[in-house]
Amino acid sequence: MEKRYLRLFFILLFLSVIIVNGCNKNTTDQSSTSPQVTKEETKSKNTINEVTSVIVDGLLIGGYYQGKWAQTEDIVSKIKGGETYRMYSSYEYYGNVKGKKPTIEDEIGQGYYIDFDVKSETGSPNQTEQGNEEEFSSFAIGTNSELDFEPLIKKNRTFYEDIMSKYLKKKGLTNYKINLTQGVSVDLDNDKKKEHLVSSGHYNLTDTLGDGWYKAENNYSLLVLSRDNLDITAVKEAVLQKAGEMSEFLKVDQNTDMVFRSHYYIVGVIDINNDGKKEIISREEIQGGILYSIFQYENGTFQELLTTGIGS
Repeated sequence: MEKRYLRLFFILLFLSVIIVNGCNKNTTDQSSTSPQVTKEETKSKNTINEVTSVIVDGLLIGGYYQGKWAQTEDIVSKIKGGETYRMYSSYEYYGNVKGKKPTIEDEIGQGYYIDFDVKSETGSPNQTEQGNEEEFSSFAIGTNSELDFEPLIKKNRTFYEDIMSKYLKKKGLTNYKINLTQGVSVDLDNDKKKEHLVSSGHYNLTDTLGDGWYKAENNYSLLVLSRDNLDITAVKEAVLQKAGEMSEFLKVDQNTDMVFRSHYYIVGVIDINNDGKKEIISREEIQGGILYSIFQYENGTFQELLTTGIGS
């Protein structure tokens, strides 16, 4: 996991350079002998984005191509380098940059990563982060078009803990300890009302069985959705199963109920393909890897559009 945060550090450092460049752009000495590039000349040098690609923490997780959601391996050859990317954090839009050709790297597990040109276009000078390091992700969308981006909003911690408490009580899981992973509020369906996404997980170290598995009793991970005056529903929850064929390896009875440790984070909410419906980009941290997913929320239900995993 240290390598992922190291890459994230360099992305943040890169974004800060964009912001400084944006602030200094209007104070540049016009008498400089460096050649001046007009907007028209810049446009002529741009590579037109053949695919709308999605990059989270530098990793290409897939995209939208020819009217369909596509896995990384289906679009990577379409990305030649020089394409335009719109850069975001979970809470704000930074600006546009140019991306380089994807390269294979093996940080947590093999994947295609895209680096960005620090000399690219300017970004927003208004950089404010509301998240902590654990839940923060940067992401970029490869597109030549403006996008409908919905910044995440954070209310006080008690507000989100109360939502999770109500859900656990409804399910009769009152013994589960609330350990808030993330709580955010955002308008998912353009009705000008905020939906609330809350994730929580708790695992007792004494219940570990090995290789990411825990005894199921009192150990859990959940991502739930709450809408004002409506029921609270589960969006994602940790894998739960019997030990079965794994019983010999884990040295437990075949009928032992097990849960696979995971933690859920909302990375961002944005209309990636400009169809008028916002997508939710999520990150799930599991034993030895990370799963990135793209969801769409409509009529009170979630549809998973794309999932990419890296790790062992």
